[in-house]
Amino acid sequence: MTSAGAPSAVDREQLRFARYRQSRHEALAAEFGWLTLTSLQWLGAEPTTVELLPGLWSANASASSGGIATLTATAADDLVVADTDEPVDGSVTARLANEESMNWVRFGNIMVELAVRADRYAIRTRDLDSPVYTGFRGCLRSISILIWW
Repeated sequence: MTSAGAPSAVDREQLRFARYRQSRHEALAAEFGWLTLTSLQWLGAEPTTVELLPGLWSANASASSGGIATLTATAADDLVVADTDEPVDGSVTARLANEESMNWVRFGNIMVELAVRADRYAIRTRDLDSPVYTGFRGCLRSISILIWW
């Protein structure tokens, strides 16, 4: 603090960093947040298997040409639609615009995010059992602030 009771420049920067750190910690610790990301897989035109998940996955065309992503699975595969918890038994489809994404289906502790990047469909898996997520103990606690003036 300065002699007049107002925070000094260093105090203000330390408070700003503390707010940033808390906000960043909350974002990283969020369920299915960045620390749960375990794969990025591009979808091709032919239905095929992907890593970490059952079912057959595909996208029939680019997003800008009206392409649709498709997942085909049976109830025994234990995939559920993310927003309804309905089992996938048959085919489910979704259409997104470029740079959009959505939580599409879940497989146990894995959320499958459907995304379109550079006009191509992809899936990103977000696993609550990811060691990066389960091992997260918080953000950097302090930082030395050097102010030049």
